[in-house]
Amino acid sequence: MLNAVDKLSDEARKDYWASLAFRYCEGISPRLFCKILRYYGSAFVAYEALTQKELLSSTDLFAKKISQEIKYQLRNNTWREKALLEWQEAKKTDCTIVLWSDYRYPLALKNVSDAPAFFYAKGNISLLSYPAIAIVGSRKYTKQSLDKAENIAKELSMLGITVVSGLAMGIDYAAHKGALYGTGKTIAILGSGINVIYPKQHEKLFQEIAEQGLIISEFSPFTKPLAHNFPIRNRLVTAISEGVLIVEAALKSGSLITARHAIEQNKNVYVLKPQNSHHSLGGQKLLEEGATLITDSYGIIAEMLPDLTRQYEVLTHKLENQEKDNKSQEDIQIKEQEKSLSLEEKKYYSVRNTLLRPQVNDELVAMSVDFGKLAQNILSKENTLTLFLPKKGQIKKNKEKIATVTCQNNEEKLSLKVDNSIKEQEFDNPILKILVKNDSCSADEILCLLLENGHTMEMRELSSELLMLEVEGKIEKLAGGFYKIL
Repeated sequence: MLNAVDKLSDEARKDYWASLAFRYCEGISPRLFCKILRYYGSAFVAYEALTQKELLSSTDLFAKKISQEIKYQLRNNTWREKALLEWQEAKKTDCTIVLWSDYRYPLALKNVSDAPAFFYAKGNISLLSYPAIAIVGSRKYTKQSLDKAENIAKELSMLGITVVSGLAMGIDYAAHKGALYGTGKTIAILGSGINVIYPKQHEKLFQEIAEQGLIISEFSPFTKPLAHNFPIRNRLVTAISEGVLIVEAALKSGSLITARHAIEQNKNVYVLKPQNSHHSLGGQKLLEEGATLITDSYGIIAEMLPDLTRQYEVLTHKLENQEKDNKSQEDIQIKEQEKSLSLEEKKYYSVRNTLLRPQVNDELVAMSVDFGKLAQNILSKENTLTLFLPKKGQIKKNKEKIATVTCQNNEEKLSLKVDNSIKEQEFDNPILKILVKNDSCSADEILCLLLENGHTMEMRELSSELLMLEVEGKIEKLAGGFYKIL
């Protein structure tokens, strides 16, 4: 099995070695290293430029700003011993090294002022290209908050949203477990090396995330879980996420540090409705400072939808232009070859052009998913949750018939309202049947009516089903937590 270093190309190995040189060169702070990488594009190019005995000062004005002491250290290999130690540790590790110059390095992370020059990763790196929400909270928690965090993570993941957290005890654990149930999966960012599982009790969860999700660490592979590493890693948790949800946090806690990073990075901060606990005082302080209060996943989804749709439209526009460019170039090439092509070859090219699709630039994919289409695709599949059980024990598919008419003036489709007696006959979903008979109901009332009618369901299962029905556009959530059929 190839180790982390052997997986790199020859060019990438040079870049990795140069990155280690800068990492262990005294006087180069993470912020300065970021500036160097942004200017030169890669650590190897920067190393080559700054270690020249005679710098091209007339063209490389940036190099003039780097102190002579740093240039001296780079040229005289004062960093070599420590760099070689990490290189050797990486050669003992089965993971992937994602360099600054790698197309898989998230663009959002590059915007952080002290972003790492590279990081180690185990699992599905493509998860970095999907919309994500961070869920963090106290290691000391209430059972109610723990269940709520797991349920919210599950609902977000079912809609293709990746859940990011720090693999810590308590809320982090619940967030990862809930997210592993769904489609979006989860990313764990460590405060230790990629080979060090902390806490030890999470070894099984660590393996599950490595197989189904993604694990990331910016630290050397065998770095111990030192206390000062965790605040450092928290900036990565928010950097790769659209926003962060705080579930129970004390006034002095890592969760509040994470929230501060999110605010600095202009990310959304959500706070789960605080419980009567001193572990919620940090969340209450964030609410006073302008964070968004939520009681479930609806608030997060509603706020994400406009941004994701807008980003999708930008991506679609770029792809359309790319498709036009590809088609124009293809047409020119075909016209040049047409004279020498046989009839069979002309047919082949005609079919090939019809099937051609624009190639998506991997860097444009990040955080540009059409949330609406993603949700509909998931909802159109058979629900694997078995959220409700009819009396005969058979799972029935929802068969709601919506009559539409076309408006001649603007060609918009309008939903026709039909009377309750017709609706009741057409709905097989017991939740919809209940809402047909009643003007509006709370989740508690719906659960009681379901149990009275012989349907077995828990509240967390009902919450998931209500979310699905709302995203499908079949029900509406009103003020006060009441639901109404559309």
